[in-house]
Amino acid sequence: MPILLPLIFIFLTACSDTLLYNEATPHISIDIISPLYDTVIVVETQSVYFRASINPPLALSTTISRFYWDISSRSRPYEGSLRTEFFADTGYYKAYFYAVDILGDTLKSKNITIGVSKALACGNLGFECIDGTANFKWECNDIKMTYDFSYKYRNFDSYVTTLDTNFLQLPENYQLRADDWEVRIIATNRFGLTETLNLTENTPCY
Repeated sequence: MPILLPLIFIFLTACSDTLLYNEATPHISIDIISPLYDTVIVVETQSVYFRASINPPLALSTTISRFYWDISSRSRPYEGSLRTEFFADTGYYKAYFYAVDILGDTLKSKNITIGVSKALACGNLGFECIDGTANFKWECNDIKMTYDFSYKYRNFDSYVTTLDTNFLQLPENYQLRADDWEVRIIATNRFGLTETLNLTENTPCY
């Protein structure tokens, strides 16, 4: 019987790795700390600070073998939980955080969407009276835009509409009196960036 004891010990030692990998994997969770929500930045001038945490922290040394960020359009993942990233092209990007445990299982975070827009610039809001009808025109540096147009006379909304072209002709029944009137345009691009244009005049058109 004493001879069998060393043999049992050798057998358990040889199987220890198998016993480890057959254990239930500890519960691991991933928290995205930054950015918390989908966000929009301006191309080449603003960066995104990506940061994630793995819970419980002890898992980093006992359970997790690798963790990294994966950002769409990038040729390779970024190792680690922290990453500051600039974007040189406009568009939408998705970012995920991955953690791989010692069993080879991969945990994946929810995706964060980054909208990268060029800086929005609008101006040159002008007015022209043609045959008694008021015509307005303006300029923006983005072609995919929506415009909330409002004409006010004596601080009352007289005409409000939304359009996708950078010009508008007031309906014929709207006459501009020789009194203060105001036109306001809120321009919005496809990423949600906005620019406001205002024009205050007392020039009649009727």
